[in-house]
Amino acid sequence: MGFKWQKINDGHALLMGPEAGEVAAVVVLEPGDPDLEDSRWCVMSSDYRSLNFVESNASLPLEKIQRQTIIRLGQELEKRKSDLEEAISSILSIVLMEEGV
Repeated sequence: MGFKWQKINDGHALLMGPEAGEVAAVVVLEPGDPDLEDSRWCVMSSDYRSLNFVESNASLPLEKIQRQTIIRLGQELEKRKSDLEEAISSILSIVLMEEGV
């Protein structure tokens, strides 16, 4: 399936995927104290660590926060892929050394 956005409203969206019905991240504009002007964007994910961040510039549109989230997701997935390839390579070298190849 992949990932896709489900916009709830201008201050709330869900990043769905990679499987149907899964929520990869939640994006919410948290209203702050109007006098302090401390509203902020919060991005939360239980599966992708890099998608847990706060953007204190609440004037940014949701679309900008979504782009930042996708960039972070891409970086995390590339890192995971690299780590997995490195682990596979290490396992193969151990297996080949034990077989005397």
